[in-house]
Amino acid sequence: MSDTAPSPKNTPALKASTQGPLTLWLGLKMSTMARVVRLGAEIHPCRWARLSLLPGMGVYNSVMSLVENLRYGRAIRETQIRQPPIFVLGHWRSGSTLLHNLMTSDPQFCFVNLYQAMFPWHFLTTEGLGAKLAGPLLPKTRPMDNVGMGFDQPQEDELALCVMTGHSPYLLPIFQSNTRKVDRFFDVQQGLTPSELQEWKDAMTLLIKKITLKTGKPVVLKSPSHTFRMKLLQEMYPGAKFVYIYRNPYTVYKSSIHVRNTMYEANALGRNHLEGIPEDVFQTYESCFQTYERDRLLVPEGNLHEVRFEDLEADPLGTLQKMYNGLGLTGFEGLKTALEPQMESFRKYKKNKFTDDPQVMERVYQRLKYAFDRYGYPPPHLEAEQAAV
Repeated sequence: MSDTAPSPKNTPALKASTQGPLTLWLGLKMSTMARVVRLGAEIHPCRWARLSLLPGMGVYNSVMSLVENLRYGRAIRETQIRQPPIFVLGHWRSGSTLLHNLMTSDPQFCFVNLYQAMFPWHFLTTEGLGAKLAGPLLPKTRPMDNVGMGFDQPQEDELALCVMTGHSPYLLPIFQSNTRKVDRFFDVQQGLTPSELQEWKDAMTLLIKKITLKTGKPVVLKSPSHTFRMKLLQEMYPGAKFVYIYRNPYTVYKSSIHVRNTMYEANALGRNHLEGIPEDVFQTYESCFQTYERDRLLVPEGNLHEVRFEDLEADPLGTLQKMYNGLGLTGFEGLKTALEPQMESFRKYKKNKFTDDPQVMERVYQRLKYAFDRYGYPPPHLEAEQAAV
């Protein structure tokens, strides 16, 4: 089978978006919306329901951003980030969401939630009422899997950075026929111009300050994109700690194909172009792997801990305790107390199931053999044979 087209055997059938008119772009200000359009965002009248909401939301976000600055600008500027963030890293679909959700159950930490990520410019002003009014419009689970959704749930800060700057790989759904346009937004230190990089850094710091002002707690941030930015994040936040989660590369590949298909459909503003997704996944995985392997050597001892997804799934509390010890974090008993009542629902969680195609298994193994070797996973066909015994 060609590796340039999705396999119907390997990927669940693509369904219509459960998000309806809700998209990543509802939090954009008019200025960022115009920037994305100038960059060449793919727009088509077939997406009229989504497109019709954007001008009004752009004006609303622009106005409320000014209101927020008037109300909280001085307090935000005076807020100090006294404890450097903890960053959860790892390629998409490696289990970073699970790890982030578990870590942020610790009452000593805070996180960026879905409302704050969607509306970063004005959540201090609008979250209380806005989340309550818009909450019923959210689907019960994420479009790509069975993880529950809610405006108060932990979310990737990359979504907020995309909304605030437009310098993000999360623009991919509106650049499906020319994905190379967003390549430079992965490693922003290398890909952005000096002025764009400064804007990105300012947005990141502003977001952390606002979360700090709201909660008064150190923040745990999660974004696979940050795996490309470890060097920059250490420069910005000396003493930052990193948790890197990895998973069987074959599982990651299969799930990545599914999530790209799903998120492209859920957030497209033009027609879908899905034929290049498998090769894009291979290239992104390779770049993510190589960047991490290079930059992890720059992290001081005790500030980086690696987690194997299968270990976390089998023994959440034991794996988290090892992580706390490895990073020199205190307060594990508080996390344990918070998580123990959740263990029953954790065991009942049902993951997406994919049908294995022998040709795909071999192709993935040949393309990602370096990762199978690094992480100690057997070739997928051997693992499938062992599971069948």
